[in-house]
Amino acid sequence: MSSRELYCKGARVWLRDNELVWIPAEVVNGLSEKKLTVQFEEDATEVILDINCQDDLPPLRNPDILIGENDLTTLSYLHEPAVLHNLKTRFLDSNIIYTYCGIVLVAINPYENVPLYGNEIIQAYHGQEMGDMDPHVFAVAEEAYKRMSRESRNQSIIVSGESGAGKTVSAKYAMRYFAMVGGASTETQIEKRVLASNPIMEAIGNAKTTRNDNSSRFGKYIEIGFNKRQHIMGAHMRTYLLEKSRVTFQSPEERNYHIFYQLCSARELPEMAEFYLEAADSFLYTNQGDAVELDDVSDSDEFVATQEAFSLLGVSKELQRKLLRVLAAILHLGNVTITQKEEDSQINSTDKYLKQSAQLLGVDKDQLMKWLCNRKISTSKETYTKPLTLTQATNARDGLAKHLYSQLFLWVVGRINKSLTTSSKSHSFIGVLDIYGFETFEVNSFEQFCINYANEKLQQQFNQHVFKLEQQEYIKEAIQWSFIDFYDNQPCIDLIEAKLGILDLLDETCKMPQPSDKLLIQKLYNKHEKKSSHFDKPRTSTSSFIVKHFADHVTYEGTGFVEKNMDNVIPEHLHLLKASEYELVAELFYDGKGSKSKKTRGGSAGLLSKQSVGSQFRDSLTDLMKALNQTTPHYIRCIKPNDLKLSFTFDPKRAVQQLRACGVLETIRISAAGYPSRWTYREFFDRYRILLPWKRVRPGDVHRMCEMILSSVIKDEDKFRFGKTKIFFRAGQVAYMEKLRADKLKHSGIMIQKTIKAWVQWRKYQHLRKITIWLQSRTRGLLARRHTQFLRETRAAIKIQKRVRGFLCKTKYLRLRRTTLAVQCHYRGQRARKAYMKLLYESKAVVIQRYARGWLARRQFRKSIQHVVITQAAIRRWLARRELKKLKVEARSVDHLKKLNQGLENKIIELQQKLTAQLGINKALKVNEAKIAELEKDAANGAHYKEQLVAANAKIKELEEKLQESLDRAAMAEERSAKETALLKQTHEEKENGLLEKIRTLEAELESLKIQHQLDTKTISHRHSEEEWQALQGELTELRDHHQRTLKDQARMEQRLENLQLELELMQSQGKTYSSESEFSRSSGFVTPHTRPRSDLYFEDTIQSLPDLRYGVHSSTPLSTPSDKQLSVVISDLQSQVQNLEDQNMSLLEENGQLKEEYKKISVGRKEEVMRENYEREIEMLKESKLKLAEELKSLKQNSSIIHKTSGLNLQMQEEVTRLTDETLELREKLDFYEQQLSHARQQGFSVESFQSARQLSTTSLVSTPGPLDRLDYEDQYLGMLQWKLEDRDKIVSTLVLKLQPAAVEGQIPCLPAHLLFMCVRYADHIQNEHQVTMLLEGIIKGIQQVVQKNVNNLDGLTFWLANVCRLFHNLKQYSGDENTAPVAQKSMSLSSFDLTSFRHLLHDRAVAIYLELIRNVQEYIQPLIVPGLMEHEPIPNVTSSRRIGGKSGGGAKPRSGQKRLLITVETIIKELSNVLSILQANYLDPSVIGQLFKQLFLIINSFLLNNLLLRKDMCHWSHGIQIRHNISQLEDWAKGANLTKSGAIEALEPAIQATQLLQMRKKTGKDVATIVEACSKLNTLQIQKILTMYTPADDYEERVPVHVIKAVASRRGDDVMPSQLMETLNNANPVTFPFTPSDVNLRGITLPAFLKLDFLTRL
Repeated sequence: MSSRELYCKGARVWLRDNELVWIPAEVVNGLSEKKLTVQFEEDATEVILDINCQDDLPPLRNPDILIGENDLTTLSYLHEPAVLHNLKTRFLDSNIIYTYCGIVLVAINPYENVPLYGNEIIQAYHGQEMGDMDPHVFAVAEEAYKRMSRESRNQSIIVSGESGAGKTVSAKYAMRYFAMVGGASTETQIEKRVLASNPIMEAIGNAKTTRNDNSSRFGKYIEIGFNKRQHIMGAHMRTYLLEKSRVTFQSPEERNYHIFYQLCSARELPEMAEFYLEAADSFLYTNQGDAVELDDVSDSDEFVATQEAFSLLGVSKELQRKLLRVLAAILHLGNVTITQKEEDSQINSTDKYLKQSAQLLGVDKDQLMKWLCNRKISTSKETYTKPLTLTQATNARDGLAKHLYSQLFLWVVGRINKSLTTSSKSHSFIGVLDIYGFETFEVNSFEQFCINYANEKLQQQFNQHVFKLEQQEYIKEAIQWSFIDFYDNQPCIDLIEAKLGILDLLDETCKMPQPSDKLLIQKLYNKHEKKSSHFDKPRTSTSSFIVKHFADHVTYEGTGFVEKNMDNVIPEHLHLLKASEYELVAELFYDGKGSKSKKTRGGSAGLLSKQSVGSQFRDSLTDLMKALNQTTPHYIRCIKPNDLKLSFTFDPKRAVQQLRACGVLETIRISAAGYPSRWTYREFFDRYRILLPWKRVRPGDVHRMCEMILSSVIKDEDKFRFGKTKIFFRAGQVAYMEKLRADKLKHSGIMIQKTIKAWVQWRKYQHLRKITIWLQSRTRGLLARRHTQFLRETRAAIKIQKRVRGFLCKTKYLRLRRTTLAVQCHYRGQRARKAYMKLLYESKAVVIQRYARGWLARRQFRKSIQHVVITQAAIRRWLARRELKKLKVEARSVDHLKKLNQGLENKIIELQQKLTAQLGINKALKVNEAKIAELEKDAANGAHYKEQLVAANAKIKELEEKLQESLDRAAMAEERSAKETALLKQTHEEKENGLLEKIRTLEAELESLKIQHQLDTKTISHRHSEEEWQALQGELTELRDHHQRTLKDQARMEQRLENLQLELELMQSQGKTYSSESEFSRSSGFVTPHTRPRSDLYFEDTIQSLPDLRYGVHSSTPLSTPSDKQLSVVISDLQSQVQNLEDQNMSLLEENGQLKEEYKKISVGRKEEVMRENYEREIEMLKESKLKLAEELKSLKQNSSIIHKTSGLNLQMQEEVTRLTDETLELREKLDFYEQQLSHARQQGFSVESFQSARQLSTTSLVSTPGPLDRLDYEDQYLGMLQWKLEDRDKIVSTLVLKLQPAAVEGQIPCLPAHLLFMCVRYADHIQNEHQVTMLLEGIIKGIQQVVQKNVNNLDGLTFWLANVCRLFHNLKQYSGDENTAPVAQKSMSLSSFDLTSFRHLLHDRAVAIYLELIRNVQEYIQPLIVPGLMEHEPIPNVTSSRRIGGKSGGGAKPRSGQKRLLITVETIIKELSNVLSILQANYLDPSVIGQLFKQLFLIINSFLLNNLLLRKDMCHWSHGIQIRHNISQLEDWAKGANLTKSGAIEALEPAIQATQLLQMRKKTGKDVATIVEACSKLNTLQIQKILTMYTPADDYEERVPVHVIKAVASRRGDDVMPSQLMETLNNANPVTFPFTPSDVNLRGITLPAFLKLDFLTRL
């Protein structure tokens, strides 16, 4: 099919546009008579195109299915509009900034921070093939790193582009990638220094331009050296063409180099005071662009970062200060004011900037002032000084500043190289070239000429490399090919660098006596005009020339070419700086060839002769090209999308210019000239087998099927070639195949539609007929049923009417009857009620009459009675008056007077008796008055007592306040005393029970000993006589009596303690009574001590004595009370008790001596000597305890004298008594235990060694003494410890740690090494040797660290030692003595001498380190299997799309070395996980730790799977989502079968599961947004957007995800609190915990295996 046939109706094409460059259109009418009618898609405008030749045909558009491809060379139509549209679509619609173009990575600057450069993304790209993942700078870096390691060939990455396109950032991220993957923790970390060079070079070599805020103003080539293990070992940097003119001049909206502004921002620092710095806008060299500050950039922070980078590279603070001094001198030099004096120039000697710059440079101010305005000219005969004009002096000053900065720049580069260079030679290197791209401005000068010259050389190398790769691909696939004609820019390069070229003529002009730019331009015109096709002369200018570069025709302005090429500096300036007093300034200009220099001829006399700038640049560029030609290059082309620095804004005109300039379109042209589209046979067959009749399809012979398909659809064999593994197509053939496929699908679809529609209509007719018949039958039946129903209803109605009528009549009759009865009832009731009311009225009237008549009768009766009483009173009054008259007559008679006198005589007698009694009383009163006088005298004498009483009352008031405080303290003391008393009672009861039990045991043993003595009397010597035995029995009886006395003393002391406590309770309970009585005493003026309890008086007197004792205040009257005597009695009692305790201790020592003598009598031979030595040691220990007890008693005596000075008397007494009693009982228990051992030894005949070990164990802790030895079984005969010596420590560590193999202890008890090591620890703790314990545990921890490092890649070894470290850690906790950590049966074996908490922490840290190493080890096994096993494995057949989505043109990734990727399935991963689980369980690792480990592994699987999914566009399809979800479900089933559900391992896979569900969900309308957000709760917004954006349909019948849906999802998820992160973190390990699990292993039953050869250990 010819290309003209493609321009049929409906074909889509591109048309040129002045603004958008290319716009889409559609063919309306096919090509006819050299006319082609097209219609713009935007406004439906039709245009008729004249087609005179093949080149007039508009470019065809690619199918929509190919839009957004990762590689531009995979497009069917390769031309400029296709490339531009694909880049624009990816950049704007998908926010993808990287795209492949063959071997070139096109990077578009987004002008926005994108989350594409984290460590997780580096790990995702590491080890991947270049075509497997989405385009990225890390993919290019990985390709270079991988080819260097595989082929041992040096690599290079060439980064180019315009200013502001992102070259520096791309190069920096490439270097960061190499530092990450090539770093070695065991080496010098040189990769950190490599990265540290970036901020330094950006500070001194980058500046703000109108196009870029951080534009590199120099070229940079860094060679990063690697050793044979591919670890970074050094680096070397080369720079090219620093823009020195920026030091003295900046255009508007531009800045000088960043370092100057950083220096000015730090002027407030104390160390910057010596530089005399000011604000940046105060210096001429920093304020010309009027852009002192950058947006969102802090110069002060950047200055700190620069200083840190210098320090990391080994530049000392002093050297940094010298460097900053030179930079400050340059700034001050720019502010030196040069004025005009007639025709000459001059500088004011008082200029402060002159003084400061001379001081900072270390030169003489006068000399500097002189040579800034003058120049020395030398002839053959004489030398004289010539003044400079104002312009010349200003240029000389600026030239000195530029030269000084350039030399400083080179010095910094040299220091960086010195820091990055190592003594050893690198095995290979990767070079990163960050160089300026092709530039063209309105005015192009010498700098643009050099830059474009460099780009011409790089483009030539690029073209040759691309052509070479094409040839290699064709040769590899063994296809026939013809020579591809590509653009060769060698003539343009010859124009610049060949003999008599532009550079040669420029150098020749500079050597002339009076060089000028006009002379150079004239030479160029004469030599090259009309002679070179790449040179031209402008029509309107005589000072410029045109060079036709590969990218564009550039007009160069010749003004300044000669001066910039010469780059001369006045020699006097250099001589002055070489003589600087500062070493750094002189070092900058040291040439190593002495002080003499050659002179030039003629007009250039007095200037130093050196190589021109153009020649230097040509030579350095030649060296660079040689270095690049010796490497395998990789290309990154940076594109600037717009000039306004707007984020994700695409300007097609600017993009096309850069695509042309950077060689991307040339790459497309070379690829299009050959066979750009390449498909593997399987991919091609899966995609286009529908073009072959299905009867002819043979899936087994794919190669034959592909040949049949192509032979049937493409007749021209030159349009395709069959390779070994791929099919190669000319440009446009894939689009043609897609058209045929679409037509086939369309035709098949129409056929299917036709058949289905006919079948649907037939089914519809059959269905309609069936329904009609059914309706008819149903209708007829319905009518019949209705008639029948009517008849039935009529008959039923008649019956109902009859029944209703009868019912109505009956109801009417009943209602009438009820009414009649009701009327009769009401009538009769009314008549009865009336009769009743009449009777009631009459009865009530009778009652009223009765009551009225009674009341009238009673009233009449009361009136009659009243009248009778009045009458009686009148009569009685009259009778009384009559009697009174008679009495008055009798009173006047004599008899009456006599009676009266007789009563008076009796009264007089009584008065005389009373008078006599009163006289006696008066005498007694006189006596009392005398006594009162005496009392008054005594009262006068005792007046001063009143004052004492007042003072005493005040003191009592003060003491009452203190008493309240004492009562509070006493309450607290009582509470503590109660608790301690309860504890003491409990302890005493336990010990008393234990003593009673031991006494009974001792009595039983005594009886058995008697029997044994009777049996052995015939064989023992005469020394064992009956008298000696009776003496022993007497000793035993005496010991028993002494024990009884001790118990009595203990009871007496406890009773004393209870009395004291009771007294304290009484004091507390009567505190309020004391307070009330104190108030009464203050009010009444006297005290009534007899009214208070004695205990209260005792406590009160004690409290009253406190102020006098504390402050030394003594009153004139003694204040001693009876309570002081009581206190003295208590103290004396306590002292006597202490003395009794001392006597008891002495008696105990005497008893020990008696026991020792007795033991000597019954022991024989060597046994007697050993036992004697043991008892001597024991007696020494008892003596030590006696001395300690004596010291405590002494301190108690000292304290007893001041007991009454403190309110805590009772508490101290209680504590001392309790402690002394406990010690006494402990000593008694120890002696009793020795007696038991002695008796048991006599009965059982134990060996001396076992008896000695048992005695040593008993002396360790009296609390944990073992039970009676006669009840121990065989295992209990051992103590669960291993005896060893300090010199055996290394043997123990070597045998049980360093040399122990896990396989050697198979079949033994779990964690046997940990138990054996702990038994050794127990022995060292038992003998109380802290040094031995410390040395052993330190050796164990160090040995474990060594063996782990040795087995760092041994999964079995790591698991074995993790389990043993955890067990040893748990054993130290289990036997630490804590009641909650050990079973009751094991508490007797607890560690008691030392606190080993610090070693437990060390063991815990070591267990965490082993756990992390185990995770890393398993991750190395599993990680390479995740992508092929879970993502690429397709267990469900005929589901995955046949379309090759994304990827490079190579047709997929190559298998990795040593791996067959097709054989890796999810079953492979499950097998590896099962193997890991079996190893963990075989080494008895705690199940909780196993669960945590697999949860972490599943988190890694989830992160790696999700990260790869986010970076692989070819996997973002619903079919792959189904396959991945199926694989993950198998992993979930395995986890459930392995009982890992509770560990949270399955939940760790939730983000990846949701990502696969997102691929399968409906994503077309806004209604689906809520479902997406709800189903993707574990994914952040950025991840959801990325998946939706990367989702690619498999064919034209499937749509992409609409943009509005993606935006709606982002808006719905806008409530995310945490900032979104695109990639999942791989190294974010969850904190591991080791739950305490006590061991049920009996240490007494552990035996030493013979194969361990632990003969130097003794089991105790």
